[in-house]
Amino acid sequence: MSGDPDRSDIKSNSSRNINILNFLLRMLGCLIGGILLYSALTHLMNPYDFAFRILEYQLLNPDTVPAFAAFLTFFQLVLATTLIWDIARQGTWFLITVLFVMFAGAQLISLLRGLKIDCGCFGYFSHQVSWWSFLGTLTCAIVSFVGFHGLENRSIFYETKKTGNSV
Repeated sequence: MSGDPDRSDIKSNSSRNINILNFLLRMLGCLIGGILLYSALTHLMNPYDFAFRILEYQLLNPDTVPAFAAFLTFFQLVLATTLIWDIARQGTWFLITVLFVMFAGAQLISLLRGLKIDCGCFGYFSHQVSWWSFLGTLTCAIVSFVGFHGLENRSIFYETKKTGNSV
């Protein structure tokens, strides 16, 4: 079969595709991890302001807001560092996706309620919740899902169409 690539070419291309995918996932991880790390550090520097921003969303019982704000700050910090250090990638990507979906949902609810509040994302550098901030948060959720989904389906690069066997 003169037109068929030999097995070593398939292995070489497969390996190159995996390397590119791993590189892209690492870059996405550093980007999303950096966003979460910066956010967590701004919340650590001013926890009362962050708790107040959460309270403004009017989604939680006021008595639970301080504990939730503290938990969320440290949860972001842990997720950011595990993603940047490339520890437990699949679970981390999944939890970050859930986190951004939660943030986007809170912003959407506040927009639909007509609340004029700061998002609370980056401490003093936060901006008012708007459709743009909602889209930005939703984009982060989608990117995180791509990170999770990309890890889940990496094995597609190992399979050949002809045989269905691993290369």
